[in-house]
Amino acid sequence: MEVILNAGLGIGAMLFVLLWVKRNKVQEDYIFLGWILVTLLQITFYYITIFRFNLYGLWAILSFGLPLLGAPLLFLYVLALTGHKMAWFTIIGHLVVYPIFVAILWVLQVKDNLILTASEGYILIPSNPPRWIFFYAVPLAV
Repeated sequence: MEVILNAGLGIGAMLFVLLWVKRNKVQEDYIFLGWILVTLLQITFYYITIFRFNLYGLWAILSFGLPLLGAPLLFLYVLALTGHKMAWFTIIGHLVVYPIFVAILWVLQVKDNLILTASEGYILIPSNPPRWIFFYAVPLAV
């Protein structure tokens, strides 16, 4: 498993650098760069939490919610490739889910005086959890 994650990080980093140095980038290239970056951050999150150490608090929330940023970026990339013209509110409308998710989890964590922990790619549920914690993964599932 560690070899697969390392290979993914290496290939993704190489692809990111190749696209970064490309001349005459268009909108599709920038969206794809964002998607590659988010994917690299996701792989790094899994690598860290599975093989190294746990993440706590805001770092756990930011890392765990990355699929809410990656999926819309991939969708926007496909839209851009197929020739759809996207207004700024379309892009923001698709990407706003991630900061809302992070803000809600952060506020609920502070409100209930919890420290969320990411371990082995998941948010650990503390003993005696508040009711909201059972629904933290709903936006990711949808």
